[in-house]
Amino acid sequence: MSSLQAQNTNDISFEGPDGKEMKLHKYFIVFLLSGDRRDQAADEVEKIQNAHILYLTSLWEQGIILLNGPFDDDGAMRGMSVYKVKSAEQAREYAENDPSVKAGRLKIEVHPWWSAPFTPQFEK
Repeated sequence: MSSLQAQNTNDISFEGPDGKEMKLHKYFIVFLLSGDRRDQAADEVEKIQNAHILYLTSLWEQGIILLNGPFDDDGAMRGMSVYKVKSAEQAREYAENDPSVKAGRLKIEVHPWWSAPFTPQFEK
C-alpha cells in the first residue's frame, strides 16, 4: 500500500495497482469464546441465550453490528461479530454488555480489521 492517506482514524485511501483509488475502513471483530461459567441450569441457559440473541439483533438493527453468528463446530471459539464503531474500546463495551458475557457463559476478544467498506446484504 503506497501513498496512504488517512481520512480519519478508521478510513484510509490509496492508489491501487490499477491506478484507481482504493478505500479501506477499520471494523472491529469480536470473537466470542467459551466463558468460565457454563454451569447454569438448562432453564437459565435458555433465558441467557434468548437475551443474547435479542441483544445482538438489536445491535444489528441499529447498524452497530454488520455481521454476526455462531461457528458450526464445538470449539472454544463460539462465534463472532463485525462491529462498525469508532474504536476497539467501543466494540468491547458493546460486547461486554451482551447478556451471555455478563453471565460468564462467553468471554470476548476484540481485533481491529481493515476491509473495503461494505454493507452485507442477506435474505430476510
